[in-house]
Amino acid sequence: MTDTIECIFTGNVLKPIEPLHLKDGERVIVHIERKIPFNTIKLKTSLSREYVRTIRDESWMSL
Repeated sequence: MTDTIECIFTGNVLKPIEPLHLKDGERVIVHIERKIPFNTIKLKTSLSREYVRTIRDESWMSL
């Protein structure tokens, strides 16, 4: 079984955000992937959803 969970590292311990469905003493393998923080930005003008979809679709066109 494979599952992806989010944890917080504090006091040299990984603490899961949500409960784990594991038996007491069960061994697991952990792969660490750092969550990249991002800051939201405030736009000077609002963008319509349609405009954002157009930009998104155009940026993923194959060459």
